[in-house]
Amino acid sequence: MSTKNQDKIIEKISGNCSRCPGNCCRYIIVDLPTPRSRLDFDNYGWYLAHENTAIYMEEKKWYLVVDNKCRYLDEKNRCTVYDKRFQACRDHTDSDCEVDGRFEPDMAFRDPFKLQDFAEKKFSESARKRKLTLKNKSKAID
Repeated sequence: MSTKNQDKIIEKISGNCSRCPGNCCRYIIVDLPTPRSRLDFDNYGWYLAHENTAIYMEEKKWYLVVDNKCRYLDEKNRCTVYDKRFQACRDHTDSDCEVDGRFEPDMAFRDPFKLQDFAEKKFSESARKRKLTLKNKSKAID
């Protein structure tokens, strides 16, 4: 796409995009199933063992984030395939934009061992709660 065409397109773009450094074009985010077992957490740790990855939990939903710039973003942070852009790009709206605010998830992990520590605490607490429940049920039966 020529620079003139890009300039015409950028004029049509709403306020946030016209002043944005292309934040939404610098990562991929994928929904993850909620981890329910130690193996699930181990697999998610494997994702984190790779560079430029993070796992976020927001409102009880889990996400894998891969920080990697789109190959179609040019040096001026403009999309070189704007007229043929992907549906995910079309669906990303001003209201989704992070240029004006910082995303702060409920939990964020970049280190696989911190995720592992979180999992161990979670499973230890669950085991302790089960023991208390069983203990209370046995007292109620007596």
